[in-house]
Formats: sequence, C-alpha cells, structure tokens
Amino acid sequence: MAESTFTPGPWHAGRSDMLSYDASGTIAFKNVYADDPRGGWHKPTNSPMPLTVAKAVDESALHEECGSEPISVDELMANARLIAAAPELYETGRKLCSEVAGILSNYEYGLRELMGNTNFAVLKHHYENARAALAKVSPQDVQPNCPSQDQSEDRR
Repeated sequence: MAESTFTPGPWHAGRSDMLSYDASGTIAFKNVYADDPRGGWHKPTNSPMPLTVAKAVDESALHEECGSEPISVDELMANARLIAAAPELYETGRKLCSEVAGILSNYEYGLRELMGNTNFAVLKHHYENARAALAKVSPQDVQPNCPSQDQSEDRR
C-alpha cells in the first residue's frame, strides 16, 4: 500500500475562540495546522509559524452583490474542525473499508442469510460509497471492489 501524499496528522483547528482576517479585514478565516510527529510544530525554514495545511474561509464579503450571506463564526469553526479531522477520518475509513472488504468477500453468503438481501445490499452500498470517497484522496490506497453479486452466486 502506497503512502498517502498529504501532510500527516494530527491536524488542529487552532484556538477555538479566535478567527483571523485578511489584510483588508473583510475576509474571516480559521487556520488548520499540522502537528510535527516529533512532538512540536512544523516550522518552515526560519519561520516561527506552524505549518498551515488548510483554511476555512468566509468569502461572502467578496460576493455581496450576489446576495451571499456571511458564514457564522460557529459554522466557520465547525468547518475548520472538520478539515482538521480529515487525516484521522481518512485513516479510520481506510482501515474500516479494508476490514469490511475482507468480511464481504469471505462471508457474503452467510451475511446474506443473516442480514437478508436488502440489508446486505445497503451495507455493500455504504461500503462502495466509502471506497469512492477514499479514492478521491488516494486512489492507490483503496482495496479492490467486493465481489459482484454474479461472482458470489457462483460460490454457493
């Protein structure tokens, strides 16, 4: 399995009570920072600032003529927390999909009997959606598809 190319986590949304603004003071944003795996902050060469991996931004001030409503501070903070959780969500989803792929592949007939065809189809649908979401981040990191229904019918 190839290593992911994004900045490794954990990521943090910074102080929960503080927003930043651009130089004009009209665009609010919340930085998301990466932790240094050695226990400190990533510090680019000669820079005292931590590595900013993303920003949750409210650009509504730029689009006032379109009737854009400003994003609330709570929503901006929630967006930053969601972005900060991305590496952990990705890794957890990758591991879960790997486990579910093995279960679906090895125990499909028993699961169909236990769960019923409809519930099994729902589980498989959610698994495929999770795989598709993970593939948007790292296509080489995603397990192959579960066996198709035709393949599993042959196993009976």
